[in-house]
Amino acid sequence: MVEAVAVSRQDTQGDTTIVVYYTAKGETAPDTSEFRRAVAAVVPKPAEPTAYVKLPELPRLPGGKINRGSLLTQSRLVPK
Repeated sequence: MVEAVAVSRQDTQGDTTIVVYYTAKGETAPDTSEFRRAVAAVVPKPAEPTAYVKLPELPRLPGGKINRGSLLTQSRLVPK
C-alpha cells in the first residue's frame, strides 16, 4: 500500500519545486525507483516531482488530515 502527498516548495534559488512525501508498506510496496516510474507514467513531464521523501508514516493533524506544514520541515530529500 502506498500513501502519498505532493507539496510545492521553494528551493534555495527561489524556484518552485514539487516534492512527493510517501509511505510504502506491505510486501508489494514499491521502492523509490519503482514509485518514480509509476508517477512519471501518469504525470506530465513539467509537473514531475523533483524529489521524493519516503517516510515511515505521513504526519497527521488531530482531525486526521495530513500535516503539510510538518512535511515542509522534512530534510531527507532524494533528488530525481
